[in-house]
Amino acid sequence: MEGQKRELEKFIRAHAREPRWRGRVDALRCLKGIEEITAFALVAEAGVFSGFDSARAFSTWAGLVPSEHSSGPRRRTGGITKTGNSNVRRLLVEASWYYARATAARKPAPSPDVPLRIENHAAKAVKRLVARRREMSARGKRPSVANCATARELACWCWAIGRMAEGADA
Repeated sequence: MEGQKRELEKFIRAHAREPRWRGRVDALRCLKGIEEITAFALVAEAGVFSGFDSARAFSTWAGLVPSEHSSGPRRRTGGITKTGNSNVRRLLVEASWYYARATAARKPAPSPDVPLRIENHAAKAVKRLVARRREMSARGKRPSVANCATARELACWCWAIGRMAEGADA
């Protein structure tokens, strides 16, 4: 099984390096918690990031927005909806656990082909997500709740960086 897993990972890495995917995969790899296979899966599932009108639309598509229970003037929000792409949601939730770790150093660019503006935007994302995660922990939020909130914001940053890699304004 381990041999088959390694062969599959090798196959995925080879596809991720094809010109069709490489720019977006390398750009997403600038984010903490997202390596080549995760980045490729996000790009393959999303298709074209500029196909989503907004970061909120992308996070909604992934099922990472809070549910709402409203009646008259009363409005309550609940847990995430989980209605959306479960593969992307799982990848982002798993990646967001990295923002809870103490080592929050900026990730080096995975490729010299990543434009500096994308690398800088990703560094800003990492810094913000680490700070927000620490803030939520300091306020006493449960780790799973803080992680879902981090995953939702990470989805928005992925959308912005994906659009930048496609040449669209983010």
